[in-house]
Amino acid sequence: MKKFGFKNIYRDKKVLITGHTGFKGSWLSTWLLSMGAHVVGLSNNIPTSPSLFELLKLEKEITHYFEDVRNKEAVREIIINEKPDFIFHLAAQPIVLLSYEDP
Repeated sequence: MKKFGFKNIYRDKKVLITGHTGFKGSWLSTWLLSMGAHVVGLSNNIPTSPSLFELLKLEKEITHYFEDVRNKEAVREIIINEKPDFIFHLAAQPIVLLSYEDP
C-alpha cells in the first residue's frame, strides 16, 4: 500500500481557518503550525476566557483577523489579500442552544 505523506501537504502553504479562536480552530491551528503551514485565522471573537487560543498563545504565532464571517465583503478582502492555498471553515455559533434562538 502506498504511504500517504499527509503532513507534507501543508508545509509552506498558507491556510485560512474561520473560527480559529474556538476549541477546534485552535487545535487545527496548532496542528498546521507543527506541519510548517502559515496559518491565517478569521474569527468573530475569542469565545471564552481563558480560551485554548489564549493558553496556546496563538495570537503570536498566526496572522489573525477579528471579523464576522457573515460580512461577505470583509471575508472576500481577506481571501484576496492573503491568497490562501487551503481554507477550513470552522466558524459556528459556539453555544448550540443559542443557535435555536438566534441562528
